Amino acid sequence: MRYGVLSTNVLSAICAYQTYLISMFLKIYTQVLITFLLAVLSNSAMSGESDSGQNRVPAKFYFLDNTALYFGDIDETVNHFISATADKEINRLIINSRGGDVHFGIVFGYWIHENQIDVEVTSLCMSSCANYIFTAARKKVIRPSALVIWHGSAEQKNLREKNEKYEEYLALSLSGKTSREQEEYLASDKLRYENFSRLLSEQRQFFKNINVNEYVTRLGQEPINYKRSWVATVEVMNKMNIQSISAPAGYGSPDYMQTYHPAQIDRLVSFGLNIQEEIKKLD
Repeated sequence: MRYGVLSTNVLSAICAYQTYLISMFLKIYTQVLITFLLAVLSNSAMSGESDSGQNRVPAKFYFLDNTALYFGDIDETVNHFISATADKEINRLIINSRGGDVHFGIVFGYWIHENQIDVEVTSLCMSSCANYIFTAARKKVIRPSALVIWHGSAEQKNLREKNEKYEEYLALSLSGKTSREQEEYLASDKLRYENFSRLLSEQRQFFKNINVNEYVTRLGQEPINYKRSWVATVEVMNKMNIQSISAPAGYGSPDYMQTYHPAQIDRLVSFGLNIQEEIKKLD
């Protein structure tokens, strides 16, 4: 009997150790696979930092345990991605994207916010990715040499001014005081105005729901338009109520840019709280 008890204990210990080894192997395998996908997809997808229509990057997504990976444009693929998460317990998203559609960016952001997803940027998160995905995350991780880049939103000044012009002409039209040119403008700009108004309403409600100051999406444009995209330090992002950020020391500062992205210094504005005028501008 003592031998039998001993054998049972030994077998239990062996089984437990085997289970541990399998668990460790799966964790290592998952991490290696994630690293491989990042190396293959990030390098090809993030070859440039422009989100122009001429350089679209088809979106791809993958799932590994509780981690989702999304690479490329933010577009209707977001709907397929969200549908695919229905039977999964995802709590972490690794994303590399130069941005894309505002509406789908907001849809993605709501999914992240409602499901309390942690977001990790390993290369680039720009435009709609920065505006709606990074801001909505429970925890935000910016890996060494990665960048979160802002360059405007539906709230930016030139777009608001277009709507104000349309509304001014519309008011004149309703009172019968428009010129022929103004009526032609109203007819040609009607679809843009309606689409923009819808997106602006969506964006305002989104930032209200996630409790983030949308001014971060206009920081490099108002009151001074630097005519460049921009990065912001963790301190500035905290000021905009973007909290729980893990980033390399000095992230977003001129020194960080000089160390990791010297070629981008002339293309990006770096915002930090070391200049009194900037602090006043954020208040």
